[in-house]
Amino acid sequence: MDQAQVISTLNRYALSRQRDVSRGIESPAISALIVEKYAIGMIDVIRTLQLTESIDINTIHEEADRLCSMICPNHVQLRTLRYQRYCDLDLSKPRTSS
Repeated sequence: MDQAQVISTLNRYALSRQRDVSRGIESPAISALIVEKYAIGMIDVIRTLQLTESIDINTIHEEADRLCSMICPNHVQLRTLRYQRYCDLDLSKPRTSS
């Protein structure tokens, strides 16, 4: 497998998610998130199989970001909000029941 095949596979997957958005099956935000997670999974496999010599991880990230932004123009802002909420979670405080 080479980089062109990986990018082609990612593009096909993103296109299928975009079709689901067009048909009203998924929201743009959910579809973009699914594509982002799919790309992360691809990158994990590339690293596990030690294919980073022939496949540039940064190019895959950039293509995933481009595709996600195409599906959901607010993708970057929504991702930032997700990570901020996760980072704001303070597990050191005891939970209180309401």
